[in-house]
Amino acid sequence: MLIILGWVIYSILTLITISFLYGIIKSILIKKSFTYSVLIQTILFIVVLTMFYFNNNLNKLHIIWLFPLILFGVSFLINNFFINKSNV
Repeated sequence: MLIILGWVIYSILTLITISFLYGIIKSILIKKSFTYSVLIQTILFIVVLTMFYFNNNLNKLHIIWLFPLILFGVSFLINNFFINKSNV
């Protein structure tokens, strides 16, 4: 039962990743800007999903805590440490 739940969660998050990737590609084609955090999040989502797909020793339920960590962690790091802020 947990294996099926893991695959269901994996499938849902794959669709979310595809929608993020579609948004980035659409933004590039219409020459609209997008944030670095969305790009890095999408790349990390693809890496995590690929890692869990090809390595059967990993339990897919770990994706439940990895995706929010990537989603909020990357946004926090980009916005607080990698954006130039003026002293105005």
